[in-house]
Amino acid sequence: MKNKILVVDDEPNICFLIKEILEDEGFQVDIANNGEKARNAFNKNIYELVLLDVWMPDVDGISLLREFISQEQKTNFIMMSGHGTVDTAIQATKFGAKAFLEKPISLNHLVETIKYYTSEKNDTVINISKLYEKKIPISLQGNSISAIRFQETVKSLIDDSDHYFISGSLFYEWDSFEQYLTNQLQEFGKNVILDDPFSVEFKGADILLIHLEDYDIKFNLKKVKNFFDRSFASASKVIVFTKSLSIEQFRVNFSKQKFNFIEIPKLSEVREDILKNFINLFKSQFNIEPYLTNKHIALLESYSWPFEYLELNFVVRNFNSTNEIVTGLSQNQLLSDLLSLRNEILDLNYREAKEIFEYVYFKHHLKNSNEVISRLAGRIDVERTYLYRKLKKLNIQ
Repeated sequence: MKNKILVVDDEPNICFLIKEILEDEGFQVDIANNGEKARNAFNKNIYELVLLDVWMPDVDGISLLREFISQEQKTNFIMMSGHGTVDTAIQATKFGAKAFLEKPISLNHLVETIKYYTSEKNDTVINISKLYEKKIPISLQGNSISAIRFQETVKSLIDDSDHYFISGSLFYEWDSFEQYLTNQLQEFGKNVILDDPFSVEFKGADILLIHLEDYDIKFNLKKVKNFFDRSFASASKVIVFTKSLSIEQFRVNFSKQKFNFIEIPKLSEVREDILKNFINLFKSQFNIEPYLTNKHIALLESYSWPFEYLELNFVVRNFNSTNEIVTGLSQNQLLSDLLSLRNEILDLNYREAKEIFEYVYFKHHLKNSNEVISRLAGRIDVERTYLYRKLKKLNIQ
């Protein structure tokens, strides 16, 4: 029993269950039910891996993780939580955790993950981590015609001197896309301005990267319009991207300059890539290959993905916990997951938060009304003319 593991969880039943299972797999396992016992065990032994719960009565697992990491032992850490969010997972991996598991944990998946992070599989783990260290957005990894066309457009966007306007779904992976685009531009030696372009002169800048959601367009409408009305310096390239304006809305209200318009493909438009998208997203979040049956694959490839990346994230995280593919989110699941995936929603102004809720609400009831507007109007007791205007404003087809 060469692989020594410490399991830290304030629930004794979980500790003993995991200990029993891992010992059957040939591991040597110690358990600790609180922070003090965990510290004592960690200071007296050399562990190859520590399985650490995030929420405990006397100390939170992230603090304990940082404390153990600072001792510079050659130990791998895996976090687990029944109340985890994407932010918690990111924080854990930032401080040195190798993986993040959500409770209830599939015991098979738990064993596989632990095997990946013990001496038998260390080389494989390093290779998997390297594959995803650049965080390439899923939309730029597909092989379908729509995905390849989009990838080629993004490449030309980086190389040429034209202005671009990029729009897409509320639920697109905007943060990942912005980070990727910024890194690619900087790798090409471009001087990128990321500060407020509407209040500063941008002389000497090669690229202005403008995420319209960073600004209150309604409050700053005059300033934004003045910016787009004036002539850009010949050396400057402007890239605008947004989830709140359609291409037509931008063209009518802001586009005094010549822009190339790009619409990010929806998941339903790149259906051939769904399996690859699922596997890549799973690997990027959990650093492990998912085991998918033919039934799992059929469910992924036949689903319509009305809530796109929001729903794909939910399905990936749920599969990590249960080994089941669950599609067709309820309204409560969607709103709960929206808050956990986009924690910054609480920092939005009222108008933006209201629009996100309305988008989720109308999409949910439109689907349950078989996408018949008259049925939807009766279902939610809204006058039909108002409903048409509202759906158009929210860019719901």
